[in-house]
Amino acid sequence: MPYRVAIDGIYRKKSPFEGLLQHMSKVKECVALLKEGVLRYIDGEYENFHEVAEKVSKLEHEADLIKGNIRAHLPRSVFMPVDKKYFLWLLREQDAILDHAENLAQLLDLRHTKIPDELKDDFKKH
Repeated sequence: MPYRVAIDGIYRKKSPFEGLLQHMSKVKECVALLKEGVLRYIDGEYENFHEVAEKVSKLEHEADLIKGNIRAHLPRSVFMPVDKKYFLWLLREQDAILDHAENLAQLLDLRHTKIPDELKDDFKKH
């Protein structure tokens, strides 16, 4: 009886790029939410910023779960279309954006600083 190598299982695994795109979607959602919250914060609307900070933290946590799932199921074979180190680098950079967004939201929520009127437009531009 000839020996057969089962290679069909190599191609049936879920692509890690699907998870990367899900993670990227969380980054986009988080940054959009934070931008909206910061614009209101600049205008002095601090009352509801706690909700923004909580939503940002929730999105960051959801993205961390996706990141963990990606790392746990990353193919160990050599059949990835890109080098794994670049794939993981992109995932790490995306996660850093979320971490910074969460840190900013928490800091702004802790301290309600009035932005001087003459600086508000400059803050909103950037």
